[in-house]
Amino acid sequence: MYEQVDESFRFFQFLNLNFKHFIMIVAIKYGLLGVGLVLLFIHICLDLFYYTDRYEQKLHHEHNHRSKGRKFIHTPEELSLIDNVLIEPNLCHDEMSPKLLIAIKSDPTEIVQRTAIRMSWLTLAKNYSVEHVFVLGTQPDGSIRKDVLKENSRFADLIVGDFDDDFYNLTLKSLLTLNWTANHCPNRWLLYVEDNTIVNVDNVLKFITNASSDSRSTIYCSPKNGDETMVDRYEKSPTYVSKHTYSNDIFPSFCRNFGALFGPDSLLKLVNVTLESKSIPKLDLDSILITGLVAQAAFIPRLEGDFKCCADYGRKEYLANMVLGKQGKGVMLVKQWQEMIAL
Repeated sequence: MYEQVDESFRFFQFLNLNFKHFIMIVAIKYGLLGVGLVLLFIHICLDLFYYTDRYEQKLHHEHNHRSKGRKFIHTPEELSLIDNVLIEPNLCHDEMSPKLLIAIKSDPTEIVQRTAIRMSWLTLAKNYSVEHVFVLGTQPDGSIRKDVLKENSRFADLIVGDFDDDFYNLTLKSLLTLNWTANHCPNRWLLYVEDNTIVNVDNVLKFITNASSDSRSTIYCSPKNGDETMVDRYEKSPTYVSKHTYSNDIFPSFCRNFGALFGPDSLLKLVNVTLESKSIPKLDLDSILITGLVAQAAFIPRLEGDFKCCADYGRKEYLANMVLGKQGKGVMLVKQWQEMIAL
């Protein structure tokens, strides 16, 4: 996100590049190469200062935008909100249906994206009688959008938690999802994905059908390991964690946040250890907390599954995987999925 620059910034870069060429052409033409090189060096130094300053400004702006209301550590009162569900569907009563629930992280404003998912890969989930939910929070004032209420009256597939739906409440959203599934859909695997993923439901069902009993307490995902799990100490970063909050410099292995498949026996363990542990900081970074710190404390393995991210994938990758992350928005997601299944 930090590499993105606005169009005026790109245009300024273009003008600067041509100005440098102009300096060198004039210097060579009039035999002032030494002077030209000095001027060019000064100009490059000024550029470096300017672009570094612009980068810091953009990073600071992004940090302020993402960090507005950031909690860093959730309080016990905030964590108790995972029991407060304002809207919930009536699911998991058919014992003959597959032992799988698909939960999709969503935002109250993303009605178009939820529609795109219902029109694409969720159609295959319905063919297999696999149930699904979209999980979201409230508006900042605690209310539920009218269009969300209307949407739920039509589809009855939303869970709305009693917390502000923002980036740093994703921990509450994820814990609510695990807790709700464990209590309302016991003995079901939970596939928890972001709303820009494409799921091969057939491959997920094949996997859980053939899974061993030991895998019921396992998380399958695309884990981060080693250097990938270094703690972000840059104060202007939206994923910054201070030494005071977490003293180690490396997190335990954790899942990339675009998707994970949770074994049925892992759900309540993760919720209970999160709520009861006195030593684990309740970070507002959900994947690091739940699939990293808590999973390690609960002795729940995080294993490599058929999860892939983040590129423009085609039919080959779709057929070989369970979940493909970062696959687009709206109509583009539907089109991508149709190409993958060769419609």
